[in-house]
Amino acid sequence: MGGTKNPHVNEPANGVTLCRECHNYVERNRADATDMGWLISRLGVTKPTEKAIQHARHGFGWLRDDGGFTPTTNPYKDKQ
Repeated sequence: MGGTKNPHVNEPANGVTLCRECHNYVERNRADATDMGWLISRLGVTKPTEKAIQHARHGFGWLRDDGGFTPTTNPYKDKQ
């Protein structure tokens, strides 16, 4: 989502660190990255806490604004 003066954009759930390879994937595949929760519009229609992501170590889950992670099953399995 990038950093802005909008408070919801700067919440911890928006702070995902990616390796170079994953960042390049997100940039090259923006539609897929949006569907998978890796790329969120800064317009605020969907907040980062409302889209599950896949974590390399913990699997699928939601990032929380308290800095935590709530595990879930793969919510996107029908899109793959």
